[in-house]
Amino acid sequence: MTTTPVPFLVIEDFLTAEEHATLLRLVAGDAEFAPATVTKPGAVGGDVDLTQRRAAVADADDAVFELFEQRLTALLPHARREVGVDRFVVGAVERQVTAHTDGDFFSAHTDIGDAIGAASSRRLSYVYYFNQSPKAYEGGELLFFDHVVDGDGNRSHAETFQVVEPVDNSIVFFASDAVHEVRPVRASGEPGAPGTTRYTVNGWFHDAAYVPPEPDLDPATRAAISQRYTPAFTETGFAVVPTPSAVRRALRALYEERIGQVDTEDGDEEYLPSGLPDFVSIDDVGGMFQFALQSLHEDWCGVQLEPTAAYGLRVYRRGQTLIPHTDRVWTHVISSIVHIAHDTDAPWPLTIVGLDGVEHKVFLEEGQMLLYESARCPHGRPVPLDGEGYCSLFLHYRPVGWSLTYRQLLEQAQADEATDILPPELWPPHLREAKERAGDPASR
Repeated sequence: MTTTPVPFLVIEDFLTAEEHATLLRLVAGDAEFAPATVTKPGAVGGDVDLTQRRAAVADADDAVFELFEQRLTALLPHARREVGVDRFVVGAVERQVTAHTDGDFFSAHTDIGDAIGAASSRRLSYVYYFNQSPKAYEGGELLFFDHVVDGDGNRSHAETFQVVEPVDNSIVFFASDAVHEVRPVRASGEPGAPGTTRYTVNGWFHDAAYVPPEPDLDPATRAAISQRYTPAFTETGFAVVPTPSAVRRALRALYEERIGQVDTEDGDEEYLPSGLPDFVSIDDVGGMFQFALQSLHEDWCGVQLEPTAAYGLRVYRRGQTLIPHTDRVWTHVISSIVHIAHDTDAPWPLTIVGLDGVEHKVFLEEGQMLLYESARCPHGRPVPLDGEGYCSLFLHYRPVGWSLTYRQLLEQAQADEATDILPPELWPPHLREAKERAGDPASR
C-alpha cells in the first residue's frame, strides 16, 4: 500500500477589495438559493440527501462569474500543473454559489461521483471563499483525504487528510477526483446575521473531449425509451423487400460452403434464453455485403448512412427464441435481416412493433430481407423455432453525424415526466419525493 497526499493549490487575496464588495452585494441581494443536491453514481439528476450534504446553492450568473472568468482562465495552466491534472481541452466552465450556515456540511465525496476514478467530464475543481465581516462562524474547513494505492494499482482514500481553512478572499484548486469533505459550520450569531454564512463560488473545468457513460437501464426501460424517443425515418418502421439477386446467390453459396464450420454464438443469454444459436463467421467478407446493400437501406430511409456492423451468419436451432428488444441506439439505427436459408416444419414469425404501435408478424422467405428501424421498433422471435435451422445475416447502419445516446433519451423521458415507462428510481426528483410523501412503498 502506498499513501499519497492530495496536491492542491491555495491563492489568497484573489479579488480586489472592490470586487469582493461587489460579489457580496450581488450574492446577498440577488441570488436565489435552493437546497443543495447530491448526484449518485449512474443517476442523471440529483436529490436532496441531508444525511450526506446540507447547504444551499444558487446560480453564479454572468454578473458574478465575470469577476472570476479571466483570472480562472489565466491560472488554469499553472493550477493544473500544481495539482497534477494532465492537460485537457477545456469545454464548459461550470460554476455556482454555495452558502453554508450553522450545521451545514458535505461528507466525503469526489466531484465526479462517489468513487475515485468515477466517470465525469469534470477535471479541475475550484472553490473561492468569501464572507461578510466580521466573520461570525467557525468550522467549514475543507479536508483532502490522502489517496491509497494497492499492489494492483487500485485507488481508495485513507483516513488521514490535510486541512484547508476557509479564508475570506482565497481560492483553492484541486483535481476533481480528489476525495474531500466540508466540515460542519458552527455559527456564533443569530441565523442569517451578517458574517454567519460561509459563502463560496465553486465550479469545475470540464474536458471537452469527454464522452459520458450510458446509464444503467434494464432492458424493458431501454426498449421503452428507445421506442418513444428515437427519431423515426420511415412511415411504417419496417418493410419486407427482395434481396438483390447477386447478393442472394453469393450469400447462399457462402452458407453452403461454410455451414460445416459452425461455432456456438458468443451471445447474450438474457435475450437468447432458450439456448445460443450457431454462428458461421463471415467477418472476412461481411463488409462487402454491407457495402453492396447500403444504398438500398438509404433509399428506404431517405438519409445518408454509414455502416456500423455486419453480423452473422446466425443459425437458430430447434426450440430457440429471441426476446423482443430494441437494438443499440448509437449504432443500430437502420438495419436489415437478410434471410438466407431455413429448414423448418412451420413458418417462424418475427414480431415487430411498427411506428403505428401495433405488433406485426413477419414471415421471411429465402431471398427476402426485412428492413427495419431497429433502435426504434421492438422486435424479436418469442415463438420457439419449429425446425432444424434458420439462417440470416444482420446488417446495421446509422445516419451520418448520428450521436444519439441512451442518456439523451432518458433525459428527454425525465423532462416529459414519462412515469408510464420509467421505473420510480428514474423519475425526476420532485416526482419521486411526491411519491414518497404519499407513502408509496414502491418509491423507496
